[in-house]
Amino acid sequence: MNNRSLYIVLTLLALLLIYVVARQLEWREQTLITGFEGEAQRSRFYAADLFLAKYHADVERLRQSPSEAGLYAADALLIPDASYVPRDDQQQQILSWLAQGGHLIIGTGWNDEPNIIKQLGFSSEQQSFSVDDYELEREEEKEQQSFSEKLKQQHSEQQQLKEKHKDWICAAPYEQCHSLEEPKLQHNLLSQLVFEAETQNIYIHPKLDRSIIHEQISGTDRPANYAHPLELFYWAGDSNGIRFVQAHYGEGLLTVMVDSDIFSNNYIAHYDHALLLSLLVSAQQRLLILEGKHSASLATLLRRHYSEALITAAVLLLTLVWHLSLRFGAVHHPRSRMRRARRDALRAAAQWHWRRGNEQQLLASLREQVLSLARRRWPSFSRWHSDTQYHELEKISGLSKQQLSLALEASADKDEQKILNIVQLLQQLRKTL
Repeated sequence: MNNRSLYIVLTLLALLLIYVVARQLEWREQTLITGFEGEAQRSRFYAADLFLAKYHADVERLRQSPSEAGLYAADALLIPDASYVPRDDQQQQILSWLAQGGHLIIGTGWNDEPNIIKQLGFSSEQQSFSVDDYELEREEEKEQQSFSEKLKQQHSEQQQLKEKHKDWICAAPYEQCHSLEEPKLQHNLLSQLVFEAETQNIYIHPKLDRSIIHEQISGTDRPANYAHPLELFYWAGDSNGIRFVQAHYGEGLLTVMVDSDIFSNNYIAHYDHALLLSLLVSAQQRLLILEGKHSASLATLLRRHYSEALITAAVLLLTLVWHLSLRFGAVHHPRSRMRRARRDALRAAAQWHWRRGNEQQLLASLREQVLSLARRRWPSFSRWHSDTQYHELEKISGLSKQQLSLALEASADKDEQKILNIVQLLQQLRKTL
């Protein structure tokens, strides 16, 4: 078999393979969920900001604790986690603003360290979720089923889940793909709130399995060491404990929630979370949302936790300075022998050509370089008459025709001064071109 026949056979086999693969392909569309983008990705309360803007509320999102002027210019302050304000001076500033008529909405969070709500006698503890009667009945039914029935039911549930989500692919954090859909829970698993402005009950679903604890909730007397009177007038929750508390603090209103993330981008659309936010922050009010935790500067953290490392680095730096300062006089770097050897070689080659009368050869490369630059500037330069060439070169270089003729055509005639003049003119022409 010759090469031509081999190429034909290989081409036919390739076409056959492409045809078989194309028969196996099918058109399928899938949705790729990339999660939040832009401002929604940078701020987890961006949806709450847009929602309150429809009610003409002024919302400002902060990365650190607000200043005193900014705080007293606001009507309400939302702190998602009590640990976001760790400094005592910031806590006292917020409590002073609250006592003078502010509204503080704060979440307990997971941190058990001393924080602003612990100064008011609040604390939170871990709770275990209870299982409702419906779930117990389902567990009893599963125990009574045979093994084959359990396998069939499990396979059916997997197929339903696969069929439900077959048209999308999650390429974002799990909560951004799956938390957008409101979970179907019974009312006894939700926290039920009652507001005078609403005729119906409000249902929320905090994610943290923690419960709010306070002396007034448990019925004990309030400690007498508070700077301002704290009076709890409403609290609510679910079967797992207290999830929502409101109290008067001086002339202000304090709202303590076990989980303020219900107002974040992932969960504000669930149940009555958005309605609760609109009740807590009314129209024409200014709300500050503290999105980030205030942390100490890098210098403070290094001084506080790495003092030994800083002392060691300072000693090493002083040792290095002392070592470098032991010399006397300026530092002279050795001259490169390679450069000196190359310069000596070029000088020797030039002297050899000069002694043999090859001065034209020394100038030929430089003249050729000038002519090449002229041809690049004017493509038809080689076809011009010599007078035209000199005329154009005179215009751009400022040299006379005699100087141009000396640079491009004259011979050196073993005259060192003449050859130096020619080289200078050629270098000027090259720089101009």
